Amino acid sequence: MIKHPKRRFEKILNLAHRYFVYTSVAFTLVTTGFIGVRFYHHFRLRQEQKRLQAIEQQQKQNAENLFEKFADIDDILRLNHIAIASKTIEESSTLYKDKFRMETSDKHAQPDHGVNTMFVDCGNTKIELLDPIADCKSPIENFLDKNPTGGIHHLCFEVDNLDAACLDLRQRGLRLLSDRPKIGAHGKPVIFCHPKDCSGVLIELEQA
Repeated sequence: MIKHPKRRFEKILNLAHRYFVYTSVAFTLVTTGFIGVRFYHHFRLRQEQKRLQAIEQQQKQNAENLFEKFADIDDILRLNHIAIASKTIEESSTLYKDKFRMETSDKHAQPDHGVNTMFVDCGNTKIELLDPIADCKSPIENFLDKNPTGGIHHLCFEVDNLDAACLDLRQRGLRLLSDRPKIGAHGKPVIFCHPKDCSGVLIELEQA
C-alpha cells in the first residue's frame, strides 16, 4: 500500500517541529544554566568581597582599640626586641650571623619560660631568637606546631614602670597572661599581654 504524499509530508513536518522544539528547550536549558552559574559565581564573589571587607573593618577597629589602650601610657619608652621562634636557634641564627653578618649573643637557657634565647644586635633594637628547651613543656611548642618553619612570636616594649603599666592596662580591659611579672632574658621583670586583646599579637612588656 502506497502512503499518501500529503500525510508523509505532514509527518516529516511534525518531526521537524518536534526537533525544533526539543532543540529550543535544550538551548534554553543550557543558556539558563550558564547564566545561573555566572550569577552564582557573581553572588559568591560579592559575598567573599563583603566578608573580606568585614574582616578588614574588624582589624582596623581592633587596631584602633589597641591604640586607645596603649596611647595614654606614658611609661612605654621604645621597642626592645622582636622575638622569632624556630625549631633550633643554631639553624635560625646562621641567617643573621653568616649571611647578614650581624652580631649575636651567646645562647642562654630561660627555664622559667621554657625557652632558649639568643639576641641579634640590630643597632636601634634587637631580635630575640627562641627555641624550646628540650624535655620541657615550652610555651612556644604550639606556635611551632602551627608554624613549623618558625616566625615572629612576639613584640617587646620597654616601660618605665611595669607595675603601673600593668595596673593601667587592666583598668582598660586588657588581659595579662600572668598575675605578676617574671624575670625575663635580660634579668628584668617582664609580663605578656593576651594576644586576643592585642589584635592577635603577643606583646611583652619589660621593665626598663
